[in-house]
Amino acid sequence: MKILPFILILFSLIICAQPKNEVRAVWIATAFNLDWPTSHGVNNQKNEIKNILDFLKEAHFNTIYLQVRARGDLLYPSSIEPFAKSLTGKLGKNPGYDPLKYFIQESHKRGIELHAWWNVYKVFGKGLPEKTKPYHIVLANPELCKYFKNEWWLDPGNPKSNKYLIKLVMEMVTKYDLDGINLDYMRYPDKEFDDDSTYQIYGEGKVKDKWRRENVNKFVTELYDKIISIKPNLKIGSSPLGIYKSEDTTYTLFGAYNRASQDSKKWLLFKKQDYISPQLFWNIDSLPKYDILLKEWISNSNGRHVIAGVAAYKLLPEFKNWKITEISAQIDSIRKIGANGISIYRLTMLRNNVKGIYQLLKNDKFRYAAGVPVNNWKDTSKPAPPKNIKIKLIENQNLLVEWELSKSKLKKTPSYFNIYLSNELPVDISGVKNIYSLRVSKGGVVFINKNVLSFGNNYLTITSLSDNNVESKRSKYLIIRKKKLLGLTVLQVNSKLYYLNDQQLSIKNFQ
Repeated sequence: MKILPFILILFSLIICAQPKNEVRAVWIATAFNLDWPTSHGVNNQKNEIKNILDFLKEAHFNTIYLQVRARGDLLYPSSIEPFAKSLTGKLGKNPGYDPLKYFIQESHKRGIELHAWWNVYKVFGKGLPEKTKPYHIVLANPELCKYFKNEWWLDPGNPKSNKYLIKLVMEMVTKYDLDGINLDYMRYPDKEFDDDSTYQIYGEGKVKDKWRRENVNKFVTELYDKIISIKPNLKIGSSPLGIYKSEDTTYTLFGAYNRASQDSKKWLLFKKQDYISPQLFWNIDSLPKYDILLKEWISNSNGRHVIAGVAAYKLLPEFKNWKITEISAQIDSIRKIGANGISIYRLTMLRNNVKGIYQLLKNDKFRYAAGVPVNNWKDTSKPAPPKNIKIKLIENQNLLVEWELSKSKLKKTPSYFNIYLSNELPVDISGVKNIYSLRVSKGGVVFINKNVLSFGNNYLTITSLSDNNVESKRSKYLIIRKKKLLGLTVLQVNSKLYYLNDQQLSIKNFQ
């Protein structure tokens, strides 16, 4: 009988094991400076960007959803909408650099994907925006906007609203080397939204609720098709409300389908989303149950990716005061049920390490690095593996890995590479066991830590990744031998010998 608890523990470890590829994302809110920026000035903000990305990289995050359009204002220069107020404290003021461009560059250096988190129909809060150049949409096109419960919303029923939005999105998509776009507030605010005048003009006698859903669906379809026609590997996703449809007549549960005219299951059915990251901001034990909702989303995903949202902000006492064990249980549940990844809401909870969440992820749940899953409905061509792998001794203490790119049939040269190290042949690259470093950027520097090498033969191999994260075959092996020679610990790479002395490496001529 003593063996039974061991079997149960082993089984739990297997089902919750860290997969080699899963999205590990975090939402970075810029509205009201919630997560970033927390400072003004070009150098201060650039330093903060680098610190944030290093912080996330250390905990093996591989994706960020950066809020680039929060309230009808932008983190990048545009001829259509003004700079975000969060950048300088003043709506429309030029911050002195291009924050989105810089965020993308620094993310890619670290092998992190950047998705533009983009609020769609919600465009401003209380009152009126100040005059800027270009004007805010509420002032530039007031006929497209409606004031509802102290907030300004674009009217989805006016065809000019969707036309305006698509023009604005395409300006960003064509200008920046984004990995994806995460669409939020792609819905009506509530059933009571006052759009009777718009309905009278454009409703064509349809049932109003159905007409509203069709308005949003048209935007989703047209935008997806337009982006894919020019950037087929760009990931187009959204963060729909966590409850698709609620029969709760007391309105305590906000069902997206009936209350917000958000038919996200249809977007998936017609394959007009590459992923969804539903806002599953409930716990496992109470209704609605987290894992039950997640299973429903996955069962309706139509083969697209589901990145499960996790409400880390509910660890705070002013919200639900969750225990940290709730976050741990949700991540285990996400992996067990078979979602394609995890997204944490939001960055500040990690930076403040609320109830130890950052340490939980870094040291336990995200202990091993993870790659980004392939979108199997996009281009799955394999790139060629690197060639001519070499190791050099640098500054008398580090072994630097270098390689060359093979000619490939792919139109674009691979931007990322995976490094594997093992003392067994063939080197297994299917799991996490032999990973040395994942998603190393082109031009990135890779050093082999001499302390991880075993005595005997160590086999190093490298793979390339396509734009769609398709991994190449293994490169030819480079063999690093670690042995004792004349009382010294020696590393042999090809014909060169390096000896360890006082924790440093030096070249030694033993002839």
